[in-house]
This record gives sequence, structure tokens and C-alpha cells, in this order.
Amino acid sequence: MPKKERVIVSDMKEIDKIKTIWEKPKNLILVQPELTDEVLYSTEKILGKNLPKNYIEMLKIQNGGSIRYRLRKFPFPCEIYGIGHYYPSLLENDYERSDDLVPFGGDGPCYFCFDYRLNNNEAKITYIDLETDKEKVLYDNFDEYIHSLELYTEYSVIETEKEIDEIKILVEKILNIKMEKSIYNFGYTLYQGKFNNQYFWISPNKVPRGFVQEHNERYEELKSQIEGTELQYPEIPDGCVLLSAAVRKEITKELLKNDVKIVELKEYIKKLT
Repeated sequence: MPKKERVIVSDMKEIDKIKTIWEKPKNLILVQPELTDEVLYSTEKILGKNLPKNYIEMLKIQNGGSIRYRLRKFPFPCEIYGIGHYYPSLLENDYERSDDLVPFGGDGPCYFCFDYRLNNNEAKITYIDLETDKEKVLYDNFDEYIHSLELYTEYSVIETEKEIDEIKILVEKILNIKMEKSIYNFGYTLYQGKFNNQYFWISPNKVPRGFVQEHNERYEELKSQIEGTELQYPEIPDGCVLLSAAVRKEITKELLKNDVKIVELKEYIKKLT
């Protein structure tokens, strides 16, 4: 799928952000086993540091994985490492660990780090790029980092009670195109089409709790966590269908002409909140 850009939804409460920060469905191979007090104590002892309170609260909800947010200055995908023995984790990643600079997210050669070099009790948040040998202190603490994260809203919302297969047929008819299942496999039905020579995708808001590829060596261990459903966006009704495309405005115009209820996601959320 195309790279995701992020925009601000300014009226979201911080506590709601922490509770709903994890992307759904969760990519199970990025998630560590449930965080225990013993594992947390052992990790802080190894680091010789106290980890930020809200970081720990997030890991108690889900022990690492992809999140629904980005920083405006850094449009690449955002993950937050959990604590465990599977890669990637706070202690198991591609960065050669430093006692005072601890990566909690990113994908080499670029990392977001807890930076304890000036204060052993409260880490600043520093961005490092090992390829260019550059670093920059972004925030004074993890709470400021969380506050600066912006919800991804680069979707349009099709308001419907129909199944996604029915919406796919409707969109095909209106746009006079053919759609097919996407090669991207996130554990749910994702349809892809082409309009004005640009690809677009439609997906359901209600998705499985998690996904893992059957050929993955951890499949048998993780497959039970696929059961159940979650919402990609709990801010909107579960029956909605999401439209992702660079040509959303053009597609929206055509759908509205045919009495399809469709609105920009960021506007929908503002209306509901």
C-alpha cells in the first residue's frame, strides 16, 4: 500500500490515545508475550534505568507493535518496541545497545531513543540516524512524544451497513472498473482498484484481532490470538468501509453523485467528538 501520511486530530484526549494507540489488526509477530512485573523489573535492572510510566502503561495494554500514529516530521511507519525475547524488542533490535541511549522504536538505521545521557531519572526522546551519523533531541520526555503523535486519517469513510463485497461491486459499477483482492495480506479482505491511473483500496473497519502468516514459524503459537474482532478506528461505526487513495476526492465526487454516503475520516471524527 502507499506510504501513510499523518494529520492532527487535535481534540483527542491523551488517555484515549494511550488506550487506542495500537494498530488493528495487530501484527502478532511484532508483539511480545504479556508484560509481567518480573520481566519489567529484570529489564529495568539490566538497563539501570526506570522506564517512562506511560510507556509501561502502553505495554500493559499490548506489549509492542505498530501504532496508528506518526510524527509529522517523520512520515515513515511507526512501531514501539515491547519488552521480550522476540525481535524487535527494547533489548533485542539492530542497534548496538548503549546504557544511556535506548531505542524504543524505528527501523535501522533510524531510531527513536530514550536518552538518559543528561538525566538518569527521566529520559529525553532523541532521534538518531546511524547512516548519516546525526542525532536530534526531539522532546524532553516520553509524554511530550505521545502528545505530538498524530492520528492517521488519510481515508474516506463510506457509511454503510453492507458487507465489503457488496461495496466492492457497487464501487465497480459506479466507477466502471474491476477490483480484485490485494496482494497485501493483513488478515482481512482488502480490495484494490485503479481509477484515473491511480491505485486505491477499500477495507472494512471491523477486522480480526490479529494476523500472522501461516508459513511463519510462530504460527501455531500465535493463531489463537487471531480470533475475535477489533475496529481499525473505534472512533467510527463498525460497519463503515475505509477508502484509501491519492485520488480520494475524485472517487468521492463520483460516489456522491450516486447517493453513496462518503466523508473524509478526519471530518467524521471531528463531527463525532
